[in-house]
Amino acid sequence: MPSTAVIATWVLTAGWLVLLGSPAAALTFRRFGWLVALRAAVWFGLAGALLLLLVTNFFVPLRSTTAVVLAAVAAVTATVIAAIIGMVARKRPSPGRLPRRGPFPYWSLVIIAALAFVMIAVAHASFGAANQWDAGLYHLNAIQYASEYRVIPGLANLHDRFGVTNGQHLLTALLSNTGWGIDAFRLQVGFFVFLFGVDLALRLLETRKGAPWVGTIIMLLAIFGLIPFLLGNPDELITSPSPDSVALLLTVIGGAYLADGMASRRTEYATVGIVVLAAAASVRTQLWAFLAMAVIVVLIAFWRRSSPKRRPRALTMVGSGLAAALLVASQTRDAIQSGWLLFPLDLLPLPVDWKAFDPAASRMWIVSWARTPGAAPEEVMGNWSWVGEWLTRSAGDWGIRIALGLLALALTLWLAGGWKGRNTPSRGSVRPEAPLWLLVPVVAALGLWFLSAPDPRFAWGQIVLLGAIPAAVALTGLLAGRAVPVASAIAALAVAPAVIGVLVTIDGATEEGEAIVTFSGVPWTISAALEPVPRPELAVYTLPSGQELITPSADDRCWTAFPLCRPYPNDSLLFRGESIQDGFASRLWTE
Repeated sequence: MPSTAVIATWVLTAGWLVLLGSPAAALTFRRFGWLVALRAAVWFGLAGALLLLLVTNFFVPLRSTTAVVLAAVAAVTATVIAAIIGMVARKRPSPGRLPRRGPFPYWSLVIIAALAFVMIAVAHASFGAANQWDAGLYHLNAIQYASEYRVIPGLANLHDRFGVTNGQHLLTALLSNTGWGIDAFRLQVGFFVFLFGVDLALRLLETRKGAPWVGTIIMLLAIFGLIPFLLGNPDELITSPSPDSVALLLTVIGGAYLADGMASRRTEYATVGIVVLAAAASVRTQLWAFLAMAVIVVLIAFWRRSSPKRRPRALTMVGSGLAAALLVASQTRDAIQSGWLLFPLDLLPLPVDWKAFDPAASRMWIVSWARTPGAAPEEVMGNWSWVGEWLTRSAGDWGIRIALGLLALALTLWLAGGWKGRNTPSRGSVRPEAPLWLLVPVVAALGLWFLSAPDPRFAWGQIVLLGAIPAAVALTGLLAGRAVPVASAIAALAVAPAVIGVLVTIDGATEEGEAIVTFSGVPWTISAALEPVPRPELAVYTLPSGQELITPSADDRCWTAFPLCRPYPNDSLLFRGESIQDGFASRLWTE
């Protein structure tokens, strides 16, 4: 079954992440047990992997033996560090026994089995067509440049979208060393769905009494709409390397961990949430602002109710340092590729000869299209005429609809007793209403989003959290120990039709437009539902300097035409040297 090859790649990649994040597991194991430690390892490993790839790409292409060796050495080194931490921890006085375990939640096995079927359906979708416009516009080329070159100075002059780093593209570039090659992009979104499922499954297996469940319920309520939505449009949201899908998944997961941290007043959970949101921000740079606001709210919450035994400084310092390093590395990469700090803002140009053109004009077009598709900036900037049409159009967005539905659910439960009902814990160890403070950064981030580029896909994660957080808090308070099974049932009822609909269509036959492909270096043949990436008609364009570029003839998508493909001719482009690695400049700044 071709899907087996995809799932095997996900499992091996996740194993690498666990090894990279094993020091975080060693720091949390004695306090929380192996289930929480494994979850921490996954997310610290992901952030560590993105940081490793960012730094590695400064020096070598990611499709290289050197990059693979560095990835392996980093995993071995992290494992050794984890072993040392474990040996040191055994010599310390025991912090106390873990909370007693309750009966095994056999009902959770049904949900975990359903998640397994979700993974099969998502893996199968990897072989479909990649139809998201931005995939052909610049995503695939961005992966190729990271695969074949070190960070290129002034690459944004070739295409302005190349000036903003996307961490998931770097992970795909590393996976191109496998037999998948450039087709590793097909596994990108599905891999993050897989990590979402792994985290949720480990949560559902938890039996310790007193463990926070708010985050688990947030994730269950999120998949109520998330999985049907992704499987309903797999060509754009799964097969294509969509940062919208990845940012959505990571934002929900990060929000779930922050909710757990605030409910239990344990900084370990909050630290994992910060690390996950930093990984999300490395995929969609606007999320750095959301992370900063969330950190402020969490710090205020913990400062007001601090306790020495609840401040594990080692994990918090490692997580904070990792998030800060991701920010510095990604912004440094952006600066090299664009010649601007905080690109695409036009605030801080650098005194370098590869500085890209002023990004203000491009940003204004993005904002205007987010407000009204097809509108020119002068039509929608500086006025509110676009709001009515935007409301009508956005009312059908899946994220906004699920947020409104979950808010209605929260209000109904609150009227029925809500989190202030008789089942709210009386002891101070768990405060199920505390995650409501996370609505402050969520609402603030959505306010900034609405005033800038209010395309729902740019804020799907925050939109879902706007409804999921209060609904999860209300469920936790009203139903107490029964909240997770109830939320699981709600999610299963919504997810099952979408998954079953996909599974019944998998027959292994090759249909018109699909291709039988054998990936080199691996012992399997992909023989079902693999629709090749389109091959655009190309034209050669000669710059005034004499160098040649290629441009697509039909539209502005290059797909995998590489290198030196740009969407349209531009006489202002200059080569800084004989090699592509030397970078590009703009004639606009030299004349």
